[in-house]
Amino acid sequence: MHFTWRPGFDDDKADTEVEVRFAAEGDGTRVELVHTGWEKLENGAKSRAGYDSGWEGVLEAYRKAV
Repeated sequence: MHFTWRPGFDDDKADTEVEVRFAAEGDGTRVELVHTGWEKLENGAKSRAGYDSGWEGVLEAYRKAV
């Protein structure tokens, strides 16, 4: 799955890109998330730092839901 993501900015700001991959692993599924495009944002490094732990929580919620 691949989509654009605008991390809390107005519509006229740059989008980042998120790719989520699912792969069979043993009796389960490995989920890999790659979030790129931070260099397009004015304060990209700072914005990215805020997502370092954010996506971890999102993926954990997804794991519990499925």
